[in-house]
Amino acid sequence: MEGLLTMSGGGGFDVNARRGLLVLMGSGETSPTMVTLHREVTAHLSRAADAVILETPYGFQVNRDDISTRAREYFRRSVSLATAVAPDAEIDGPSGEGGADKVRDRVRRAEWVFAGPGSPSYALGRWNTLRLGEILRAGTPRRS
Repeated sequence: MEGLLTMSGGGGFDVNARRGLLVLMGSGETSPTMVTLHREVTAHLSRAADAVILETPYGFQVNRDDISTRAREYFRRSVSLATAVAPDAEIDGPSGEGGADKVRDRVRRAEWVFAGPGSPSYALGRWNTLRLGEILRAGTPRRS
């Protein structure tokens, strides 16, 4: 089955996917207790993987820049993963510079996409508006 993620007997992951993984978590996704899980999930990535943090779940919050900075630092420090933030862009950007197109392109190229913390309902609405859902549904590229 394409896209299947299962826990192996040794606690690791058995990945049978050509398009990458979809890992769903509840709250606490950047807590210290999740470091091991994040390390196992990202172990298959290339050394210079395109890793993206979607700002869409928390884009409405006034402290969204701080949330993005803390998330990037968490993954850099705890998981040894360099990330970039895909902002919660306006459809055409504030001055028509195509901000949504840039976000879609960044997500399309990503090997790893993180969406959280924040509001799942806000994120889904933004993914629909920005047409990110169709890109995420198609899957991230699997590189070896």
